[in-house]
Amino acid sequence: MPVVVIRDLPTCKPVTIFGPCFPAHWQYTVIYSTVRPLEQKKADILSLNISVTTLPSSLGFAQARPSDSVAPEVQQLNDEYRNLVARMVANRSRVNTMAPVFNLPDELLLYVFSLLAPSREYDSTRDAWQYLIRITYVCSRWRKIAVGSPSLWTVVGCSFGSKLTESMLSRSKTLPVNVVFDHADIMRSSYVSRIDCRRLFELIAKHKGHIKQLTLKADVHSPGSRLENALLQFHGPLPLLEKFEVDGSLGERNAIAYIPRKTFRDMPALRELVLRNVLPSVSLPAPPAFSNLVTFRINMPSASDDIFYHPTFPSGDLLRHRVLPTMNQLLDMLGTMHSLEYLSMDCAFPEVHLDAPHPETHVARLPRLSFLHLSGSMLECASLAEHLDFPHTARMELDGYEPVDFEDGRELPFVNRVLEHHYARQTSASQAFGSVSISHWDGFFEFYVSVATQVIIYIRMRPVEGQPSVEFWRRVFATIPMGKSASFSWHSDEPVTLNPDDFEAIFSQPSLATISSVQIGESCPSLHPISPALTYKEPPEGLSKNRRVFNVLPGLRNLTISNMDCTGLDGGDIRKLHDEIANIIRERESLGIPLRSVEFTDLSSPSLGFLWSLKHAFPDIIHGQVRSIGGYVLTALLVRLQG
Repeated sequence: MPVVVIRDLPTCKPVTIFGPCFPAHWQYTVIYSTVRPLEQKKADILSLNISVTTLPSSLGFAQARPSDSVAPEVQQLNDEYRNLVARMVANRSRVNTMAPVFNLPDELLLYVFSLLAPSREYDSTRDAWQYLIRITYVCSRWRKIAVGSPSLWTVVGCSFGSKLTESMLSRSKTLPVNVVFDHADIMRSSYVSRIDCRRLFELIAKHKGHIKQLTLKADVHSPGSRLENALLQFHGPLPLLEKFEVDGSLGERNAIAYIPRKTFRDMPALRELVLRNVLPSVSLPAPPAFSNLVTFRINMPSASDDIFYHPTFPSGDLLRHRVLPTMNQLLDMLGTMHSLEYLSMDCAFPEVHLDAPHPETHVARLPRLSFLHLSGSMLECASLAEHLDFPHTARMELDGYEPVDFEDGRELPFVNRVLEHHYARQTSASQAFGSVSISHWDGFFEFYVSVATQVIIYIRMRPVEGQPSVEFWRRVFATIPMGKSASFSWHSDEPVTLNPDDFEAIFSQPSLATISSVQIGESCPSLHPISPALTYKEPPEGLSKNRRVFNVLPGLRNLTISNMDCTGLDGGDIRKLHDEIANIIRERESLGIPLRSVEFTDLSSPSLGFLWSLKHAFPDIIHGQVRSIGGYVLTALLVRLQG
């Protein structure tokens, strides 16, 4: 008997199986295979990726009503369908008591199931609850164990609709749960047309009494999942809520939403608040929940967007300076967060106008802060940081990734003052820095300062040319508290534009006298800061005959050069390079501040002759590492022959 398999067709539509390839006088067995949502029990087993056929009670024909001669065949076909359905249902209830898995204790099975449960700590595992759903349809025993264990259902996703969400929340009983509503996941779901977001919000709100972590990620102005509609459901007590994350960045990049003030009225356990494109109320008095915050992160649209979008306003557009809080309002809000340890703000600062009169501001004290990250406009970041008081042990990061505020560098003094304040905190605590690093990559300067192995200061900003830059770096190092045997590293993919006079004026300051180790990183096109006059990759025309050696670090003992590559250099350039390094060593010896070690790392094979020549002149000082094994062998032979 021929078999016809028809897949992925809804049961409400008739199916045509007669045609040129299937003569009408033949007898057929038709298997109808479809994939239904998990909410429909007969297709739940499909979540195990097992090919299961589900059979309709009858089959219609698209061409015409069957004649009396065909009716017996149709009846026979329908009878076969019903028999097949009955056998399938019977198979689902059968249990093989001889299977090894049947003998596993309930406690062991529960432990195995718990390994599949999503983690509270890692967002990347939040969809793992789908494995638990599949477990419940393996057999009646597994289902009984899984459904009867509330601890398995404490992380709840909402991407499969309200029925499944309600089941998971009910199975958790009264245990604290993490709930994640991500509209992006719902939009990717094949059941998006059947999901009612408003219904989901209502279901989540019904269980708010035992929600420990709540994540709402929705489009600000999408009619079906508007974020502010979701927030309206969460008025009233949330006694166990520790982490509240609200993300409105799924729609237009400059769209924003507001959190009603009364949302935070009854959150006594709140410890972490994460907001994206969402603003809380900053009016006083601040909500009591803010005083318990340990982590506060807020991200707003780019500072280059002068206009925000809000769907409830007539024109939809709001000017940036009318949306964001003033400096005093922001400081008042932060000042209530006495327990704050982690503060991260991106483009959430009030505008700063240098030409306008500055209102009187105060300082917000954050006595327990251990991490501060401010990003956006460097002028706005530095302006806020200047009005924050925090411990000397806190890591401070200022990331001015937005375009330069002013071409003349008028924002640089603000950064200098922030650094000087943090230096003063270290000095008052008798704390000194152990290392300083400057990098220049992809059009940004990065400045790191560390105590032991812990970075205390990180500044990222776009470079400013000319005298403002010289004055900025001079002030950066003027009062920096460096410890004994400190280290300094320089990494750059572009030539340094400072002339030798300016460079020496910066690094000859007494505060840097204790630096004993200097490393020149890979890709640097010159020997800065050891010899600012020499750029060996592209030697400038008319190189000054008076190529002064940069010997302004009296404590320098160990020099590591990682950017040496003689590939492509002619003999004259290599000799210049050789003479420059030799002059450094000899001049420091004559001044009574000799170098202990000059190490070349990651040398290429063409640099072997250069290394051998220096090793011959200074055998106790020069050390080198060559990239290839053959290079190492050749270097060893040359040194041995010379010896």
